[in-house]
Amino acid sequence: MHERQVNRRRILVGMTAAGLAAAVGGSFARAQVATPIADDSATPSADTTPGADEWSNALSRVDEEIASAQADRDAIASQTDVTVVDELLSLATALRNQASSASSGSDDILTLRLARGASAAAQAAVELIKAQMADYGLPSQQARASRILERANEVIEAFSSEVSGSTDANVTTAIQLAQRLYQTAYDRYNAGTYAEAMGTASVAAKLARIAAMLSGSLERRGRGRGRGWGDRERGPKHTRTHELPELGPEMDDWQHDLEPDEPVDVLAPSF
Repeated sequence: MHERQVNRRRILVGMTAAGLAAAVGGSFARAQVATPIADDSATPSADTTPGADEWSNALSRVDEEIASAQADRDAIASQTDVTVVDELLSLATALRNQASSASSGSDDILTLRLARGASAAAQAAVELIKAQMADYGLPSQQARASRILERANEVIEAFSSEVSGSTDANVTTAIQLAQRLYQTAYDRYNAGTYAEAMGTASVAAKLARIAAMLSGSLERRGRGRGRGWGDRERGPKHTRTHELPELGPEMDDWQHDLEPDEPVDVLAPSF
């Protein structure tokens, strides 16, 4: 079977795993159905090669996500500082435009990576808006908040190391936003606004994953070249062994095992 067609099947699997099949993969999947599957000796004809046309519907869905996030931003702009939200929307728009350019060159893997990044950045903008509007805290929220911040710190620190050698401006933007938002979450936690701190930390962790995904490091680790992140010294009560969290379907699966108990120490950012 032709290598390019095999790669496209892998792309579709990646779309499904990323939770973006509906937004990014639908039209591409239809193009696959319409394209005859060649045997090992066949040579695909030029008119069956997916390109910009096959990605147009998918990118339109990304446009809708960005437009929806922009509408939410405009609705609350007079109530809160939307500076970082604007940066996230700018990142989403830039990635979407780069995805369009990549699709014109029939670079399916790069197009997928950029489209996923654009979609995730738009989602992060909406999630940050929700976090900023939840500027309150209850004592019962402190334990869970502390654990979310602890885990977010681990995610950001790990992925910051993972992408440190990248020269991609999008990767740099995403990881710097992640680090800044963790600082904000840390400040909100110490101010007792636990709901906002949890939401902000979650967005920060998502941006670290976006950075890793855009750099291609998640793909490289998925092919077996990744490394675990072993013991990290965090003081007498905080030495632990953990794996580098993966990019889950909703990019937030890292929270599922956080059991509210007693608060843990929340580390100041040291990225």
